[in-house]
Amino acid sequence: MKRSFSRLLIILICIAFGWFIGYLRLPYTNSRLAFGVGFLSCIVLILFISAIRLVWRKNSGLIKWISEKQKTEKSFNPNRTYAFLWVMVSAFILLSALVVILAVRGQKQSFQAQLNRQSERISELTVITESLRKSNQFYLMNNVLNKVDDELKNNPSRKLTPETIARIAALCNGFKPYKTLEGDTISSRELSPERGQLLIALCLLKLDTSTFNAIKSKASFAKADLRGADLQNADLSKIDLNESDLSFANLKHSDLDHANLIRVQCIETRFDSANLSFVMMRNSTINNTYFNGAILANGNFKGCNFQNAQFIAANLNNTNFQWTKMQGSILRNATLIGADFIRSDLTRADLSEVNCSRGKLSMVIFKETNLVNIKLDTTEVQENWLEVLAEANASGGADIIKGYLVVKDTSSGSAADIFHLIRK
Repeated sequence: MKRSFSRLLIILICIAFGWFIGYLRLPYTNSRLAFGVGFLSCIVLILFISAIRLVWRKNSGLIKWISEKQKTEKSFNPNRTYAFLWVMVSAFILLSALVVILAVRGQKQSFQAQLNRQSERISELTVITESLRKSNQFYLMNNVLNKVDDELKNNPSRKLTPETIARIAALCNGFKPYKTLEGDTISSRELSPERGQLLIALCLLKLDTSTFNAIKSKASFAKADLRGADLQNADLSKIDLNESDLSFANLKHSDLDHANLIRVQCIETRFDSANLSFVMMRNSTINNTYFNGAILANGNFKGCNFQNAQFIAANLNNTNFQWTKMQGSILRNATLIGADFIRSDLTRADLSEVNCSRGKLSMVIFKETNLVNIKLDTTEVQENWLEVLAEANASGGADIIKGYLVVKDTSSGSAADIFHLIRK
């Protein structure tokens, strides 16, 4: 009775002491997950050492208890007893290791998520800082444009001095592209709104042709942000607009002869009746864009994405369309003499009433393509082109198979076999 009362008193004292320590928050504990993992690891290590000591102490209470229990049931076997203890210790070690691994993994994921959030925040602050810095360059552009206005006053020739032209070129080249914050996200492309605004302003000034050509030859408008710009009837011949964004821009009747438009982005852009002769437009994204009545002769559009583009009655003679994606594009009544479509995708495209004589249509995908009344005189194809066309379910394909033959060209002198289509 006295012993039970003493035990109860000790338990109450321990509870009171534990409550007192918890009330004072002693010792200090860190709320971070790393502290919890470390604290748990220390407990596991202490328990592991205690278990090892328990196993190797032959007079331990656990061994005596197991031995006495086995003696009451059957003859005592010490090897079996130690094997049982080792299994228990091994299971305890594996369980402890699993707990630590899960805790470390959770800590790693939490740390990575926190790091990603901090990186995104730093990127946003960097973009905002850069945008504010770049916006100050508009003041420099205004100063230069004011200088231009002063020179053009009472100047019917609309010509600028070489010094002013050099100043405009230096200003334009100093406008570096950068990412901007669009809403709550960072833009995926680096663009220069300043270059776009400068180009629009120069087009509105109606400068002398020789003056504007001098500016275009010295200044680079690459990566200009021209989204939604109105450049109708603008003289942009030989201009450098490499990697610019022309989405939703109006370039009807504009002159882009020999222009550099490599890797530009054009979404719903209007090039109707524009002159794009000898234009360089490789590897560009040109979706839902209009080239109706435009001149694209001798242009290079290799690797472009022309999905759902329109080329109605356009001049595409000797144009390079290799490796292009033209799904759903409309080329009705276009002139394609000498055009190269090798390995292009013309799925569901409309090539009705086009003249593709002396062109190249090897390895082209014609799935559900409209080929009604297409002209293919001496067009270069692969040897099994008619068989592939028969499986493509193309409109007008049956008439082509009936009206043309694939013959080997023996006059080219090339080491590789070349085949052409001829009328039967």
